[in-house]
Amino acid sequence: MRVLLKFFLFTTLIGPCQASDWYTSDLGWHFGSKYKLGLIELKINGQGDIIGKMHFIDTTKTVSIVGTKISDRSISFVFIDKSQLPYDEDRERLNGVWTVKNNNRMIGWRSKDNWSIQRTRDGELSDAAMTFSPWDCGVNYGHVQMKIDPAAARSSIIKAFNRDKYLKVAWSNNEAEIALWDLTRHGQKPVPAYHKQSMIDSVLQLYDIIHDKNTEQIDDTYEIPIEIGSEVPIVRALRKITFVTFADIDEVGCGGSDREYAVVRKTLLFDGSKFRNNEFKSYIESSLERIFSRPINGTKFDSRTSILESGSIRVPPFTMYAKYRAVAASEVTRNYPGEWDMFDITFEPFEPLGTAKSEYGIMLYVENLTSSKRSWGSNSAPGEEQFTTREDRPGRERQVTEMVARHIGRPPLGKGCVSGSAEYAPDRDKHPSDYAKITINGIPTCVVDAE
Repeated sequence: MRVLLKFFLFTTLIGPCQASDWYTSDLGWHFGSKYKLGLIELKINGQGDIIGKMHFIDTTKTVSIVGTKISDRSISFVFIDKSQLPYDEDRERLNGVWTVKNNNRMIGWRSKDNWSIQRTRDGELSDAAMTFSPWDCGVNYGHVQMKIDPAAARSSIIKAFNRDKYLKVAWSNNEAEIALWDLTRHGQKPVPAYHKQSMIDSVLQLYDIIHDKNTEQIDDTYEIPIEIGSEVPIVRALRKITFVTFADIDEVGCGGSDREYAVVRKTLLFDGSKFRNNEFKSYIESSLERIFSRPINGTKFDSRTSILESGSIRVPPFTMYAKYRAVAASEVTRNYPGEWDMFDITFEPFEPLGTAKSEYGIMLYVENLTSSKRSWGSNSAPGEEQFTTREDRPGRERQVTEMVARHIGRPPLGKGCVSGSAEYAPDRDKHPSDYAKITINGIPTCVVDAE
């Protein structure tokens, strides 16, 4: 049922109602849902009155909502179905004054206990926002969490996964689950041996552990690492299996200290629903060339970038990853004089929470960074043979990761460039003169300008 919302109240604060009237909320648990996510359908009329409904992922029930304007900064919400709010404390907290909380990315309201009803300012909600629970730790990726009915037979799991054309072919990046180590040229420090296997094999391994009578395993939660970019279709496919009682993005799979992501306009990477492999690689390569060749204090340095590997994920939207090896001046990479840095950098498109339907994320991380002193007067990027010392330098890798992320697109969480109707435009209130509009492959985008 489409909701009627009234809207004079926020004409100046959030602008007129845009293409979608869907909002997300973290109220699902309060209404007995297994999922934190609630999807709220709202409209606002010219007097600021609100009528709407909240929908849930795991049930067809809905909760009616009404709201009344109190001031330009607050509104009184009432969640009508009191039978679904059995506790007086919840009714008191939810049925009350909510405050307008807007920024350059999001519009919506927050309760006094910091619960939210919100959507992106510039368009429809992304598939990720309509699918995943909003966890407190930040953006989640690369892991799914699921529960399987303990009575489900092992053979039933195999059949269900093989029946689904995407679960059948999905990969699991299982590096965290195995105890294989390899001594490499990095010295005597053990480096984890990365292991890729089918998702069904990872699920069956955990199934055997959980059902092993000789183990003290109690938790029946399956936490499965998957390929970045495959999160939405995998979770949606799992929720269709009758004996899967819970499936969501994993709460502990949120951003680690070694990764960053940036947001770009979706049309840079997609033609409709089709991922543009060549355009993605061209965008990354031209961005790296521009980043590493930008002048620092009037001096431009040589650099070199070559692709090491690339590949496509086997579930929609069939995005690809690309891994490069780069050599660049340390003045450019981490604002340190007199060295060359060599490192590997990987880019993985994915759909993060907090983005609009018109946007997409690119996850990136740097590894294997090593440095070499630059000879006086030399400006030619050296070959790999000059980098003889291999050390574990996570701090430097983090610096380079953050620097590249700042320059390839809009930083997340409202920092940096914001999306306009046709192209990205600088957020000049908070970042005056920090951004420059450029065109890459004929498509306007927004990047951080030279430092």
